[in-house]
Parts: sequence; structure tokens; C-alpha cells
Amino acid sequence: MLLNQTNQRLLSQTNKRLCDQASQRLLSHTLKPLRALLVAVISLSATLTWAQPTYPDKTVRMVVPYPPSGGADILARAIGQKLTTAWGQSVVIENKAGAGGSIGTDQVSKAPADGYT
Repeated sequence: MLLNQTNQRLLSQTNKRLCDQASQRLLSHTLKPLRALLVAVISLSATLTWAQPTYPDKTVRMVVPYPPSGGADILARAIGQKLTTAWGQSVVIENKAGAGGSIGTDQVSKAPADGYT
């Protein structure tokens, strides 16, 4: 009886070791492609950021579709000042009031999609 219990214990420990080794191998084989993918993504993103020109390299226009000295205008001017100091480029605030904000919105929708309006 004692021999049987010892054999069972040894078998259990051996099975546990084999399972642990198999799971480590499986995990190792699974992680290798993920590591390679992560390295590739990081390398690619680093080269893409170097290739980008500095933004902005000309004056930025911010269109406020409400009249001057209103809440939206005051907030836009405060944000424009902070952006000017952060970017080192001028931020011009343009008020295009009328038609419930439709005139300013229309002007922005017809502006070139270059990120400067």
C-alpha cells in the first residue's frame, strides 16, 4: 500500500512537471511572434514620427461661429494664446457670426482639409 501511494505521488509530480514544461514551451512559441510584431510596430512608428514635418509651419485660423466678446470668443482667444506659446506659430481667431452659427460652420466646411483652419 505504501509503495502504491509513493508511485502515485511520483506520477503526479512527473505529470505536473511535464505539464509545466509543455505550457512554458507553448507560451514561449506564442510569445515569439508577438514580440517580433511589437518590435516591428515600435520600429515603424519611430521612423514615421521622424518623417513627419513639424506642425504647424504656418498661421493657424480658428473660426468662431459666434459674435465677438461672447463666451465662445473669449474661450477661443484664451485657447489661441496658449496654442501660440506652445506651437510658436500665430493662431488667428476669426468671428463669423450669423444664422445661428451656420455661416462660420459653412466656412470651415469649405476650407481646405490641411489642419490649419
